[in-house]
Amino acid sequence: MDKNPDIISMLNFYSTDQVRDKLYSLKTDNRGYLTWEEFLDFFLSTTVDENDENPWWKKVLKEEEEKKAVPIVDNTDKLKTDAFEKQMLNEKGEPRFEGLETAQEKALRLLSDTRVQRVSSNVQAEIENHQQRALNTKSSKRILETEQIEEVGDDDLFNHKCENLLLPSHMSILEEIYQNLDKFEDAILKRSEYIMALRTDPKVVEFIDADAVGIPHLRKKLNLDEVLREIEQDETMEISSNQYHGEPINHKEYITWREFVEYFDDYKPAEQRNKNRRNVQETRK
Repeated sequence: MDKNPDIISMLNFYSTDQVRDKLYSLKTDNRGYLTWEEFLDFFLSTTVDENDENPWWKKVLKEEEEKKAVPIVDNTDKLKTDAFEKQMLNEKGEPRFEGLETAQEKALRLLSDTRVQRVSSNVQAEIENHQQRALNTKSSKRILETEQIEEVGDDDLFNHKCENLLLPSHMSILEEIYQNLDKFEDAILKRSEYIMALRTDPKVVEFIDADAVGIPHLRKKLNLDEVLREIEQDETMEISSNQYHGEPINHKEYITWREFVEYFDDYKPAEQRNKNRRNVQETRK
């Protein structure tokens, strides 16, 4: 999606970061994985009326499922006939019995039919048991995940304290570069200039791939390069949002040292970081 920004815009997202953040917070049947229907729901729901409970892709999926849904045993009579005929022949394919009376033939047919029906019933019962076990497993898994989420709280899912994984010496280098750029000592720098200075400084390049932020609830780590990219993209999102809302001021053009450090000490996904700003813009409309 990074290579196709038009797709992101078409799906009513600001950036790939916003897509990623929403995916992290998405509740799915199997946490960390998406079914095809969940994938379509996520990416296409923003393109239709939110009140539409049966959008076009769900109709397509339902039609596909109906095509696949066939009876497990749809030709029992044929099975019974085939089983009886097979029973009446020996291994060489010759008639097993000769001169059978009508009553005897009926008894053999009844025996054969009973066997087929029992096998069919056993297969059907086993399938139903398997389906029930699968439902019970899924239900138990959902209950466990719900309990885990309730312990955290939906609103607090991304508010767990993240960990700054950079060494104190790393932070000292970053601060030293900040201070050197702050020639007027007003404790604020242009965001783009500071990030560019970090990316081109030989000392920083040495640990640009080092783990910088630990996100415990996602069991994920971001390296320094990824955090710097998010700091840059916050300004890009601000500019895009301003163009949409007709806002003339870029509030993310500058960054203080404290704001910079918060990306590491109190990391939040882009959606959370920019939530308050968008709420203000919506209020002004």
